[in-house]
Amino acid sequence: MIYTVGRRDIYEPLFLKAEPPRKRGRDADFVGGSVWRFREEAERYCAPGYSVYGVLADWETQTSPNEDGPWNDLLVDALLVRLGPEGSFSSMTIIAASST
Repeated sequence: MIYTVGRRDIYEPLFLKAEPPRKRGRDADFVGGSVWRFREEAERYCAPGYSVYGVLADWETQTSPNEDGPWNDLLVDALLVRLGPEGSFSSMTIIAASST
């Protein structure tokens, strides 16, 4: 698992929908979402109102270094994971991800 930063007011409602939320990867119109290898790295970029979320993708094969920042760009769409207070998965997220 790798990590991303998202606005809580946008990301949290996504976990209430029937379909599991996904982080957008690279396509013709988008460089790919920002991702970090470690949760602690992503936490450094969390402004007020933002949280760190897990991304079910592989750092080595499914990301590419960003030209402007110390993060990588996600190359494929990948499932988002709500993290528990200590980095664990929330039970709601595990159920949603396993149903796909």
